[in-house]
Amino acid sequence: MITDFGGVRERARLMAGKLSDLFLDAFPNRDGVCLVALAGLGRGEIFSNSDADLMIFYDHENPNSDAAQEFTRQLWSHLDVPIAAFIRSPKEVEHCLQGDLAGTTALLEGAYLAGDKKSFQSLQRIIREDFLPLHGERFQQFKLKELEERHGQDGEALSVNEPDLKQGLGGFRDLQLALMLLALEHYQSWVDSEDLVIIPGLRRDHLEMNTVLEGLTTSSHLAVDEAQALLDRTREALNKRVQRERLLKSQQQSITEDLGYEDKSDRGAVESFMTDLFHARRLIFRVLNEVMEARKTSLDLLEPVKHKRMLSEGIFARGDELDLLDPGSVDATALLELFSIVQKSKRTLSTRLCSQIREEIVPGLSGESFQTRDIAKSFCQLLTKTFFVAKTLRLMHEAGVLEKLIPAFGAIDGLSQFDAIHSYTVEEQTLRGLRALEGQGSDKNHREAQVRLDLLVETERRDLLRLAFLLHDVGKARGLEDHEARGEALAREVSKSLFLSVDEMEHVSCLVREHNTLPRLSKNLRINDEGTIVTLLEAVSGDLTRLEHLYLLSSANCSAIAPGHLTHWQDNLMTSLYELALESAEGSSEDESRAELISSIVRLSPPELQNQLRAHLKLCPSSYLVETDSVIALEEMALIQRIPHAGFAIKARPDEKVLRITVASRGWGHRFAHQTGVLSALAFSIHGATTWTRLDGIGLDRYIVEDLRDRPLEQLKLQVFETLQRCRRGQVDISKMVGEASRAFSRRRPDDWEDLVGSCRVDNEISDEHTLIEVTTRDRLGLLYTLLRTFDQFQLTVHFTKISTEASEVVDTFYVTRNGEKLEDELELERLKQVLLEASGADL
Repeated sequence: MITDFGGVRERARLMAGKLSDLFLDAFPNRDGVCLVALAGLGRGEIFSNSDADLMIFYDHENPNSDAAQEFTRQLWSHLDVPIAAFIRSPKEVEHCLQGDLAGTTALLEGAYLAGDKKSFQSLQRIIREDFLPLHGERFQQFKLKELEERHGQDGEALSVNEPDLKQGLGGFRDLQLALMLLALEHYQSWVDSEDLVIIPGLRRDHLEMNTVLEGLTTSSHLAVDEAQALLDRTREALNKRVQRERLLKSQQQSITEDLGYEDKSDRGAVESFMTDLFHARRLIFRVLNEVMEARKTSLDLLEPVKHKRMLSEGIFARGDELDLLDPGSVDATALLELFSIVQKSKRTLSTRLCSQIREEIVPGLSGESFQTRDIAKSFCQLLTKTFFVAKTLRLMHEAGVLEKLIPAFGAIDGLSQFDAIHSYTVEEQTLRGLRALEGQGSDKNHREAQVRLDLLVETERRDLLRLAFLLHDVGKARGLEDHEARGEALAREVSKSLFLSVDEMEHVSCLVREHNTLPRLSKNLRINDEGTIVTLLEAVSGDLTRLEHLYLLSSANCSAIAPGHLTHWQDNLMTSLYELALESAEGSSEDESRAELISSIVRLSPPELQNQLRAHLKLCPSSYLVETDSVIALEEMALIQRIPHAGFAIKARPDEKVLRITVASRGWGHRFAHQTGVLSALAFSIHGATTWTRLDGIGLDRYIVEDLRDRPLEQLKLQVFETLQRCRRGQVDISKMVGEASRAFSRRRPDDWEDLVGSCRVDNEISDEHTLIEVTTRDRLGLLYTLLRTFDQFQLTVHFTKISTEASEVVDTFYVTRNGEKLEDELELERLKQVLLEASGADL
């Protein structure tokens, strides 16, 4: 019998007792009437803050309304949970069964509480003998359709870091559906006259259901008990705190403590708890899939083998699925052959076969049988293919084969990433990145996507690229900090086990070590600076194939971090930096690169506007060219034309959850500080900002902001324009306004605010003309304005800036000079760093 972790069954038992007593008091004459528990109470589980459903059932058409009203009144007087009580006659029950399939689920989960048992048996006959034989198949089809819609609407993977414990994949609804399908298949053989439930098996304490679960390939009844117990405990702990079913990261620390998890030497308590929860949910999801597949394909499984298409010795195809003639004789070589055919034929494996490989075949094979030269050769050949490799690797992971080949990958299976950035577990992010590498899910209309697709087809040694992708995050098994270095060491071990040469091992290790370099450089530095390009080329030791692979790996990995994480702006930056580094390595001059950039932008614009656009681009700095496409360039050229004499013009457009604002201005001293001050004063959180000045003095400033007050777009645009206008005229005290806004929103600081440590870095090597200053600190409203005021105090000119915000951490990079010269005085630089750090951490 399943252990009552969370107390949900004890709560249901106590509630059932109280309800029975109230019913007996309200109904002195109980002939022909009974009290039935429905839904959760019928299953014998009630969670904190959950309601309870009841039915007063009469086996005749003349209900005692006075007794029913008295019982309902007593419910609200004696119980502190919401109760829904219905009065039903046989005809009303039959009507419900015919017309309300959603309500039918609650009826099928019904259990006797009190009253006339003969009345309850009458209800059983209506459902068991009249409804299910005629309409049971239709009901099950409805439940499967409901499942499809529920999972489709949720849109989440099983491996999300913020799972929905009830409706999500592997949640309570999935478990209930699996038990429902099994119970409906077997209930007739379990029925006896003493049953006090509508359908035996829907309560997890039904012993016959345990026998059925033991017959599944996926699991045993004990494993299902343990999985449900953890879900019970987690959901109960969550419901005691908040009335929601999705376990947000903000709640995970406290839930972890409630459940008694502690930090381990190689993994935090939260990560350990969320990994256990993932494995429990995955088990439930696998049970559901196996039950559904067995139900849908039972007739097809009887198809004679001669009607199936043989693809290789012992391997045949049935439609889109592959199967094995004799699974008992399969060895490691045959498994690699199976997955090679999966990739070549673009087929898949049935849930049953995948479970059989994972639960029966793989455990019977030694790890050494997967560590041979022939196996390594077959695996690397599979990785070399251009497409459908990501799907094949996912199937290998689901079947437990990938972990046999690369044990380090198994260590990140289900590993939660407890931060505000990552949406998926580590292995899921990796598998999604491999899918993105093949162009799946990308917008083919974007130039960057086409660049990567062409590169994937043309590049050499795709096996090394994909192997590095599989390994780039394995270092996270022992924590996020320094995971690149740990991953590099593990990559060397894996490379040796796959019999790679020294050069091949160095190639894979380099990609693992440097997989965050390209995103970091493109977000934080001016990408057309020679120093930035040199840094990137040094990271790959000047090897152009490594450069190609690093670009492909980095962009695909960024797109897999979270939906929408890789913005078009960031994608354009990484692609442009890759192309600039490639041109530099191939010997192109700066003038040639600049001319090619202008031509590539102009070429995609309307012919009648090309001369105007070319003139605009010639006035812009090279950093503008590499971060701008033809659409944006045309928009900003038109914006400049709207600038009144010595004035400014703005453009604002929504982009998913943020607002993109561009300001074009002429003759505006300290414009960047004033603009950031206005945006902060208007309660905009600045997630990104870039500023340029054309040769004719016109400024172009781009901002990515989040409206903290959720105002209508037209109202925002008018408010920004009017406040900028007043600021430009000197009619407002910006410092005062920013201070008021900052104090108003200081309560919104994230939970991990105190864990972030600020830093300030100065670099005089990365740029020939400017001193680079990089401030990393906690994000807050008004931060950028505060830093820019500090530069004014030191009489520094900010020529270019990059603002990069992820979760509660911000990296602000500034290219500055004083009177056109770099800052060389070491003492002054140290004083500037100290003042910037104090300013970044101080409240206004």
